[in-house]
Amino acid sequence: VFMIRVYNGKSPFMPDRNHIHHYIIDLGCSHLGVVVILGLINISAIGLSYYFSHLGNGSLIAIIGVFAIVFSVFLEVLKRNKERRQSNV
Repeated sequence: VFMIRVYNGKSPFMPDRNHIHHYIIDLGCSHLGVVVILGLINISAIGLSYYFSHLGNGSLIAIIGVFAIVFSVFLEVLKRNKERRQSNV
């Protein structure tokens, strides 16, 4: 989020809605739903770390990084699809 704000020419200390929990809320989930979803994502990341722990720290960082990017892209696609549907109504 910090880097995205700087890239867009905004102060990195100014608030915005560019956080994962805001994306999920904007998709229509309640606060409790967001907590459950993010908890499950966290448990999944822990499970991946445990399952691939034999590969070493460098590999684990790469695996968790890819996991985070895939999840973020997935949320972005869902958000854009919802915005597209709303603009067509």
